[in-house]
Amino acid sequence: MSSKNKLNDTIQRRYIISSSFKMAMLFTILLGLSIASWIYIILSSLGDRIIEHIIPLTIGVTGAVCVVIISYLISVFVVKKINHIASSAASIVNTQDFSQRIKSDTNWDDLSNLANILNILFGNIEELLIDIKSVSNNIAHDLKTPLTRLKNRLENLAQSNPNEDTLEALAECNKLLDIFNSLLRLNRLEHGRENLSKRRIDIKNIINDAIELYEPIFEQKNILLETNIQTRNICIDKNLIFQSITNILDNCYKYSEQNTKVKIISKIENSKYKIEITDQGIGINDKNTNKIFDRFFREEKSRTQTGNGLGLSLVKKIIQLHDGNITAQNNIPNGLKITIILPLH
Repeated sequence: MSSKNKLNDTIQRRYIISSSFKMAMLFTILLGLSIASWIYIILSSLGDRIIEHIIPLTIGVTGAVCVVIISYLISVFVVKKINHIASSAASIVNTQDFSQRIKSDTNWDDLSNLANILNILFGNIEELLIDIKSVSNNIAHDLKTPLTRLKNRLENLAQSNPNEDTLEALAECNKLLDIFNSLLRLNRLEHGRENLSKRRIDIKNIINDAIELYEPIFEQKNILLETNIQTRNICIDKNLIFQSITNILDNCYKYSEQNTKVKIISKIENSKYKIEITDQGIGINDKNTNKIFDRFFREEKSRTQTGNGLGLSLVKKIIQLHDGNITAQNNIPNGLKITIILPLH
């Protein structure tokens, strides 16, 4: 979900809660006015006998005030509870971290039961996501060995008899192996089985190395590269950050037309190192700017290009392992902008 959509959801949620609070306050005021009107009618009917009934009236007025106060406190409690459940649920959905739970201090009221039901739902979603990842990783691991053997045989055939069918089969086999290798590496990163080799290094050199690698590739489409890279020593894994930048540049090349432009800008902002990579390609629907980092996600208009939908998933995990953040948004008037935020320390 984009930042704009998140903001709209937050505003809408506050509006709903505010409306609920207004309704509760309106009910309290109407209740108070009703009681006051009832007391006024009684006082008017008593006339000169009001002194005789001063004690019962005092008790009645006190009771009415207590009812109003209690109604107000109940309204505040209910609205506060709704606000907590709504904001917690929205945070879990927006971050897609279904390991989080809605905290509830009590279990006796209906709203606490609602929170418990939502927690059960989030737990089930978390288990399903884990199962899906596990299945895809197991499939990748089991198929990698026979595919590697097939590739070796096809390479031998291509050397002895390099016909079109053999070369095409070899190319498809290489594509499948790329998918499985990406899946397996993503799995290792997610489960901490790939050690990070972090050391303090000038990130400008890594970005420039990635740019130097892709410059001749961009020239094939006459894509102009504009760069403005700020130097800074950061504690990072050199190889993983290099792969992240090259994966993004590879997407820029795939989805950009002839005679367009790719801009790579980096700077220090709010005690963070910010990298912006912008192209003038086909862009993405606003509703899919968060899905772009999901495994195998590809928009319909991008399916004509080669790719497996795992490159940006791998990039996101690498950036997260560096305690950073990555976002995507449309570049106006066309194209896509990827923003990477890395901590300086």
